[in-house]
Amino acid sequence: MANAYTQPHARTLRIGLAIAVCLLVVSLFCMADPAYALDDPADTQVDAVLDGSSDQAPAAQVSSQGEVANGVSSADNQKASAAQTNESAPAAQEGSAPVAGESDVSAATAAETPAVSVDEGANQSAADSSSQLAPASDAASQGDAAEPGLVVASDGETPSYEESHVNMYRLYNPNSGEHFYTSSESEAMNVASAGWQWEGIGWVAPTTSSTPVYRLYNPNGGDHFYTTSKSERDGLVKKGWKYEGIGWYSDSEDTGLVVYRQYNKNAKTGSHNYTTSASENASLVKKGWRAEGVAWYATNGANLPFAARWLVTTAWTGSLERYWIASDGSIAKSRLVTTSEGAGFTAYAKSNGAVVRGKWDNGAGYVYVANNDGKLASTSDGNTGWLVTKAYDGSYQRYYYDGVKHAMHSGFFKVDGTPYFGLGNQGYVLRGKQLYGNYMLLADNDGKMPSNAGWVVSKDYDGGVYQRYYMKSVFSGGYYGARKGYFTVDGSLYYGINDVYYVLRNGYVARNNELYHADNDGKITRSYDYSSAQLEMFLRAQSKSSSTGYLLMTDTSECWFGVMVGYKGFWQFKYFWRCVCGASDYRTPTGTWTTQTHERYLIWAGEPEMTSQWATKYTGPYAIHSILASKSELGQHLSHGCIRLEWKNAQWVYDNVPLGTTIHNYRP
Repeated sequence: MANAYTQPHARTLRIGLAIAVCLLVVSLFCMADPAYALDDPADTQVDAVLDGSSDQAPAAQVSSQGEVANGVSSADNQKASAAQTNESAPAAQEGSAPVAGESDVSAATAAETPAVSVDEGANQSAADSSSQLAPASDAASQGDAAEPGLVVASDGETPSYEESHVNMYRLYNPNSGEHFYTSSESEAMNVASAGWQWEGIGWVAPTTSSTPVYRLYNPNGGDHFYTTSKSERDGLVKKGWKYEGIGWYSDSEDTGLVVYRQYNKNAKTGSHNYTTSASENASLVKKGWRAEGVAWYATNGANLPFAARWLVTTAWTGSLERYWIASDGSIAKSRLVTTSEGAGFTAYAKSNGAVVRGKWDNGAGYVYVANNDGKLASTSDGNTGWLVTKAYDGSYQRYYYDGVKHAMHSGFFKVDGTPYFGLGNQGYVLRGKQLYGNYMLLADNDGKMPSNAGWVVSKDYDGGVYQRYYMKSVFSGGYYGARKGYFTVDGSLYYGINDVYYVLRNGYVARNNELYHADNDGKITRSYDYSSAQLEMFLRAQSKSSSTGYLLMTDTSECWFGVMVGYKGFWQFKYFWRCVCGASDYRTPTGTWTTQTHERYLIWAGEPEMTSQWATKYTGPYAIHSILASKSELGQHLSHGCIRLEWKNAQWVYDNVPLGTTIHNYRP
């Protein structure tokens, strides 16, 4: 009978023990910290910190070149943040996808790398500036925040949406690949000024809730980490991380937007990314990052008002540029920035966000002109009209300002029916000449262009000297340019001179190895009053250069001397004279030189009867000078190598041809 009573008592004891164990498990579970879903247990993540600072690939940088968070919004339906993954960003190293149990916190312990000085100054590079970030909140120096509760307005009423929420700002370090997040507007601006790229408002967070987000900093790796887990926080602090307090708070799971967390095991800094964008999360995972699930929750509501302001930084270009942060927290791009936004002046933000400083051609008929601060040039009253200033070019120029575009006209345009041409990349109107395809645009000192086709006779385009131009249409709407080369008008042949484009008048041009002469109107006819020696000299001259606008030519075989005016490719005879060249034993040297000195008299030692005048020396003892006795010398080889001219001709060369003029002697 004893056995019959013992067995029920044993069963009762075993049942009671099982119940006690269950109660203990339930009790322990209730005491645990609340945490959001992360792929690995928090303790496992902390334990793996030591081996998380891989020396393999650099951080996979999630940069969208300034577009990253423009529109990262906590707004309706959890829209994709503007922090869209840059497709050119390097992926995490192949084969780097972590396996279960590996660290999700990629950083060294405090002893592994030398500490970064916190006192290096706000102007250091963005790569170093993370060590200077201000504490996330007052809680940074107080440990855990007080027990969170509902924020109460000063009047005792339930606080408004603006009073109970904060914008969360997102910035990116292009040197380290790290994204930084803060609820402090002033901290965000300081970090941006230190060289981090401003990415705008990432999401909105409540000012308090039952779930704080803790912020930690690795002084050796320069990396920040954010977590809602106390045990993860405390484990990192033990390993050398600096606890910077409560950065912000998570909204509730029921009403909030998911903030996703991703991890790149190959990154020393920037190893974690946080985003409300499901597409960004998926894109990073596709590149080799590890999805770590839900980090916390953002408020499902509109961004809070932001005070628009200027930002001056080197973050995007490496040199100081000015950017406008608009009232929605985004960088203004491809638009005007106006005084109505609080900018203080009107500016134009280019597609990369930097405002125009100097000049910028938009490629659509306008040039924006601004001072060094980015203030756009305008007329005194801001209305459309002419602006004459030397403020942007060092010399006075004429601009035609468009009061709507706040820019200067470029290309062809008309004002009161008069055609003008605004120079691309400059913005001021053409005054003088400008090549346009195979034609030459002409404009007077006010910028006015000819308004008709056909002949134009004017002194306005070539230094006050009347010239003839033949105009042809170059652009629809009544815009004309001068012709060059040979062309026929009403059966007559003309020649538009290269480089200047007015027609040749009272001069010669070689065509088909024949000389043609142009009369005062520019009509060209074949000339018969020239010799073969003159034609050969003319043709030879065209390949020569001279810096003075004069060219001297000597045919040492036939004893001809030519004075030519013009430039390479378009030399014209001014004079064609007979001369004396060297005798058979004293041949005049051939070659090319420049004139060197002048001597009024040349007296040969021991031979006073050999005195000559108006000498222009060009090489060694050789000179151009007057004949010795009679004009009968001309056309003969009599000299000791010098070139003799009739007295009046030698004097003309002496008086009029500048030293430094090219002289070319040749034998056909």
